[in-house]
Amino acid sequence: MTGLDAIRRVGAAPKMIFIDIQAILQGIDHDLIDAVFTPLYWRVRVLVPPLRLNRNWVVLLYRKMIFKRSPDQTVVEFPRQTLAQWNEQINNPRMEDTLQDGQRHVGPELQSSITDLVQRIREFQERGARIIIYNPFDPRLRRVLFVKEVANEIKLQIPDVELIDAPDDKFPIYRIDGRHYTAASGLQFFNYLMDRAELPYSAKCELRMPSSQN
Repeated sequence: MTGLDAIRRVGAAPKMIFIDIQAILQGIDHDLIDAVFTPLYWRVRVLVPPLRLNRNWVVLLYRKMIFKRSPDQTVVEFPRQTLAQWNEQINNPRMEDTLQDGQRHVGPELQSSITDLVQRIREFQERGARIIIYNPFDPRLRRVLFVKEVANEIKLQIPDVELIDAPDDKFPIYRIDGRHYTAASGLQFFNYLMDRAELPYSAKCELRMPSSQN
């Protein structure tokens, strides 16, 4: 939601926007928005490159040193365990709490977030953007009551917008806590989304099964 608000504020008109359904659960980070969009000054920063905090020389030199110590991976491997073994070994309290607390219904605050999301999506559609909302949750979490209600409410309010679940039936997805992916699964899912939207893209690194599973 913070990213969508930033896109709206700068007046950008992207052709394609992917929205994680979890964004609705997180809401807007108003402190971050206020820090980035300081009245008047943020427009000056856009016009004067040296004033952009993520482009000044100190930050660039620091990033160069970080990159030398830990360069980007060109090969990303999946875990050595099978997905069943991985899920059995990963005992994340956050997922267990969500499963236990999952029978609550969507409350007024979450309903308000859904309404806000719908309004923003309509604004982007008027600018010509195509929208795809995706649900990255583990299948067990997608069966939780409030997660189902959020998805159903979105389908009800914006039936013309595509809402897709993570394709667990197409390939194994390794999750850390039922929501967030490992690097390999995240990259594989990104490739899936780009293919699903029929968008051109270049692979930045290679996905590889571990040698024990080759």
